[in-house]
Amino acid sequence: MAANCSEPFSVAFCRVLIGITALIVPAWQREEWKREWLAEIWHRWQFLFHSGEWTGREQMRLFCDCAGALPDAGWYFLSQERLQNRWREGMRSPWTCLGGLAALTAILAVATHGFPACRQMAETLILRHDSNRAVVLWAQPFGRTAHGMPSDVIAGWRKYSHALKSIGSFDIRKRFVQMGRSAPQQRTVVTTDEQFFDALGTRALVGALRAGSVAIDYAEWTSQFHRDAHVIGRKIVVGKREYAISAVLPRGFQFLSRQRSIYVVGQDMPAEEAVVVARVRAATDFNTLERELSKIAADENYYFLLHPELRITTVREVIWAPVRVFALTVCISALLSLCALRVRVGRVRAALAVADRRDSFRRIAFFTGKLAISMALVFAAGLEWARPDSSMLLTWTDGGSGPLIVWLFVFGTMAAFFWAIADQRGRCRVCLRLLAFPVRIGCPGCVLLDWSGTELLCSEGHGVLHVPHMATSWEEQSDRWVPFDESWRGLFAGRTSG
Repeated sequence: MAANCSEPFSVAFCRVLIGITALIVPAWQREEWKREWLAEIWHRWQFLFHSGEWTGREQMRLFCDCAGALPDAGWYFLSQERLQNRWREGMRSPWTCLGGLAALTAILAVATHGFPACRQMAETLILRHDSNRAVVLWAQPFGRTAHGMPSDVIAGWRKYSHALKSIGSFDIRKRFVQMGRSAPQQRTVVTTDEQFFDALGTRALVGALRAGSVAIDYAEWTSQFHRDAHVIGRKIVVGKREYAISAVLPRGFQFLSRQRSIYVVGQDMPAEEAVVVARVRAATDFNTLERELSKIAADENYYFLLHPELRITTVREVIWAPVRVFALTVCISALLSLCALRVRVGRVRAALAVADRRDSFRRIAFFTGKLAISMALVFAAGLEWARPDSSMLLTWTDGGSGPLIVWLFVFGTMAAFFWAIADQRGRCRVCLRLLAFPVRIGCPGCVLLDWSGTELLCSEGHGVLHVPHMATSWEEQSDRWVPFDESWRGLFAGRTSG
């Protein structure tokens, strides 16, 4: 029958496709696999052709069915014992562990769009070397919510304080802003006085800061005006008032927020109370500053501030608050993990006291690197989750120093310590591969006269780990590592390479 008709192009193409795909199949299975697929194609074509149903639709279906040869050949390729052994050995490798942590870091970076909260802290440290002298002041009476300072107290500090070099006040609100003919959009609007930018040590990148005008940050200038140098003088509407743009702030300027912000510069503050930002003179400590400001408020304005009510913190302390919280939780979690997992100093010394110093250094470096990457992941994830773009608009509402981030750090660091120590215990003392081939030995109830537990072997033949089912009180070391000599290596090498 096949001689009565020429082979169509679709069948010939499928034959070529099967021949190319067959190269993936192992050599000892290739001919049989290829014969089965070609026979299926030939019989299907012959049946449909002689029954009069060989149409263009059937040819497309034949193409689609032949595409299934690729995953089928891939399954044959991956089912080889040699590849499976390599896969298992690769999953036990210490580099796979570190690579998995690096992959999680990359996924978190993509999910958070490049760790913006972490980058903000780094930029503050690099770009603002004098941020320790810029302070934020507010009032928080005991048992009450925090609030800004009265305007008359701010005026008294500005007039009589010798410890403060410059004093500015600000108020942050969400307002509708209209730029040009576009529809009004809600923006973060910071209403300030003229000394606000002097206290922060900031100068305009384009234009000049002046009262009764608006200054925009670099992000707003880039997104809305495409870095147009002629933006100075343009009119925008903030709320119900029209202002002219007088300045563009430098690129690295961010005041307690990563959101794009608009700064209304003027003497008329929208509220009776405002938060104070000031620059402290170099020779002044915070205790002296607190006493002076409290005395001025009481003598000049009859506003009595008790000792815990006046809050003073630097801009750098506000941004770097999560670092202190994280350092404290790491110390607490380390102590709790060592106690819960019964890690003893003697056992650590015995584990590191091996004949080859390089093995000890390799184990320490692997554990340190694994734990460091895990801690960095916990810190970055907690900070990005707890500190969104607008979390620091007011200092006392910062999510980076609140209870949420504390609990995130506690649970995250505890999990990292438990996993790192447990993973280290289950690895070979020489090559750091995860131990394999578990064998149960003895009876779990016979712990008085006999030993019972599980033995785990290193696939490279470096040793065996004895883990008891039940740790008895008279055993100083519950799990024991027994190293093998060179006579065992050949047996295990032949097992893993087969």
